Amino acid sequence: MTPRTIASAVLAGALALTTLTTLTACGSASTPAASPGGGASVAATTGVAVTDPWVVVPPTPDTTAAFGTLHNNGSAEVRLIGVDTDVAAMVQVHETVTQGNVAHMQEVAGGLAIPAGGTVQLKPGGYHVMLMQLTRPVKEGDQVRLTFRFSDGSSVGVTAPVRARAGMASSSASSSSMG
Repeated sequence: MTPRTIASAVLAGALALTTLTTLTACGSASTPAASPGGGASVAATTGVAVTDPWVVVPPTPDTTAAFGTLHNNGSAEVRLIGVDTDVAAMVQVHETVTQGNVAHMQEVAGGLAIPAGGTVQLKPGGYHVMLMQLTRPVKEGDQVRLTFRFSDGSSVGVTAPVRARAGMASSSASSSSMG
């Protein structure tokens, strides 16, 4: 190959990568995925993707939780350091831990690690996003906008449907634990 051919190949590759990144950022590269949560796959701009996002019907008027799957397609660990939404005054990334025979939720200190090439599930009974001090009522069928922020400075916006959790009443009067 001549230097000119190599330069043309590099330029074509860079253009293809730029196009793919742009399509991914716009969500055009995402496809709906069937899942228990029923959410659609949403691609990210930096190798992190959030798929199947959903928010559980609030068991209390002021608190609920968000779930989904985080995929790190990059070559370095990234941490989920926060989530922004207009439906809650306070949002924290939590984990459910068991001490003795008692399970409780606690904030994940330093952010939730997503290993390079790895996947982390946000699910009831495990890691999840707590939406506290709700600023408006959230009911089944609503859509909640969430923006996931990562340690590398990137963020991913998704729209998550509000759904009843399997085995839970769809009424906000339910007293079941959500995390």
